[in-house]
Amino acid sequence: LPVRPTNLYRLTWSANGYPSDTKGFRITASRQAGQAPDPTNVLGTVNWIGNGNYSFNIPARAINRSGQWQFDITPFDDAHPNGNPGTAARVTINAQVYPPDVLRLSDGQRFDINESGGIAIVSFTYPTL
Repeated sequence: LPVRPTNLYRLTWSANGYPSDTKGFRITASRQAGQAPDPTNVLGTVNWIGNGNYSFNIPARAINRSGQWQFDITPFDDAHPNGNPGTAARVTINAQVYPPDVLRLSDGQRFDINESGGIAIVSFTYPTL
């Protein structure tokens, strides 16, 4: 099986015509599927480098189950201390997140199979989120 995480998402956008004092873009996210972005849940920032295309890789921890996850891409200027925010662009991702892999046993295997009387017993443990 592939190494986790296998379900990653990327925001991409074009930015043109922003004022000369633009400093960057702040990426905020909802804390749960189906909720609006929480302005205190900042995933990161992308520095303004001029007109063009931008992208931001969403950390795997930000989308931890299937559903509609919302993100705001908010431009901000160079005002002290954190910049004045501009108008945010809201993006919704319809995520399909697979359940976590079965934990590995101490010997590195994912399953331990014991056979007794023609009945197979399979032991495994799912991690809790």
